[in-house]
Amino acid sequence: MSIRTKLTLWFTAVLLAGFVVFGAAFSIMLERHLLSGVDRRLRERSAGAQAVVAEEARRGPEHLREELDEYAHAVAAGTLIFAYDAAGRPLVSPDAAVASRAQACPAEAGAFGGRTMDGHRLRAFASTVRIDGQPYRFCVVTSLDAVDDTLRVSRLLLTALAPGVLVLAALGGFWISRRALSQVDRMTTVALSIGADNLTARLPVPPSHDELRRLARAWNEMLDRLQSAFERSTRFTADASHELRTPVALIRATAELALRRQRTAEEYRSALASIEAEAERLTEMSDNLLALARADSQGGGVKEEAIDLNQLAHEVANEVEPLASAKEIRVSVATGDQRLAAAGDPAALRRLLLILIQNALEHTPPGGNVSIETAQRNGSAQLMVSDSGEGIGPEHLPHIFERFYRGDPARGRGGAGLGLSIADAIARAHGGAIEAHSSVEKGSTFTVSLPVRPPASRS
Repeated sequence: MSIRTKLTLWFTAVLLAGFVVFGAAFSIMLERHLLSGVDRRLRERSAGAQAVVAEEARRGPEHLREELDEYAHAVAAGTLIFAYDAAGRPLVSPDAAVASRAQACPAEAGAFGGRTMDGHRLRAFASTVRIDGQPYRFCVVTSLDAVDDTLRVSRLLLTALAPGVLVLAALGGFWISRRALSQVDRMTTVALSIGADNLTARLPVPPSHDELRRLARAWNEMLDRLQSAFERSTRFTADASHELRTPVALIRATAELALRRQRTAEEYRSALASIEAEAERLTEMSDNLLALARADSQGGGVKEEAIDLNQLAHEVANEVEPLASAKEIRVSVATGDQRLAAAGDPAALRRLLLILIQNALEHTPPGGNVSIETAQRNGSAQLMVSDSGEGIGPEHLPHIFERFYRGDPARGRGGAGLGLSIADAIARAHGGAIEAHSSVEKGSTFTVSLPVRPPASRS
């Protein structure tokens, strides 16, 4: 069953339920209103009979009966008045055909009563009054035929109108749902046409500011993210293929040249040394590509252990000290006295710091300085690696964390442009970020901000 049909049925069912509740409430309120009018008239008739008795009682019983009979015949048709003296004798002589309706009178004075006789509902009001020390009892009875007729006509009218109203409601609901869901149909048609070769298409955004507009905008934003991810993946695959092709081609060319003719042992060793160097480069690149692929597939999830960032900084500085000494670069470490605790993967954070330090050593001339600093600022644990190298141009700075980006020849020599991408992926996997600040010929500073948090509990 389509949503349009479901909405129409629900709309019709809700309207039917509302119509039934309205009809019941309307009938009850109308009946109460009509009965209150009848009760008011019964009280007035009873008060009129009492006034006649009070006026005519002193003139004798016969005169009293005559006046009451006249008053009883003067009231509206269908209303009967019964009056009794202290001895229970009737003061009014109704017709024998209607005398039985006195059975509808309630026994308690000041109360209303009712009874159904011969298929007709009756309403009665009883009262008692003392005149000249003598008690008189009165009862006014009236038929509810007019009330029942009004109720019957109103119910018939509601019943007759209900089918037409429901049909109109169903048609209106179907039209409204069709008009509202037509936007969904158009969006569905466009969505079905979007594929890997057509990621630039977007869903039509309705002009009205409603849920469908927000849905279309949300889908378009998701398509933007998917297109961006797909383009990054495609570019990454192309760049990786290009980067892997070079060492493979060099290894193949070197081997083919060595095998073309008989060579000396020294020539074979030279060829094998070239093959080994390219194989090492190929292995390093494969490891970097694998690290990036794992970072993408894990979605930021890493194992968490308690880490002292100050201790990590000193360990990594000692590890790169021989390389720095060979390049005549001084490495300094500035940490606080107290433990700077964080939670994360020790191996991943060690690799991140090694990438930043090796990058700084590669682009710092002999006699330069590389400094490592740790601090806690604004609720974050920070690792800062600064160098006194040639710096990064402002046109390249926004792109240095992109994969295979080597726009700056000075900082791109000898690498595939994956180191900083891996460092950025590790930082983001830990819920942190890397920022780079640089000035040409003055050096660069990379700041890694990590959240300070306890390690995840282990069950």
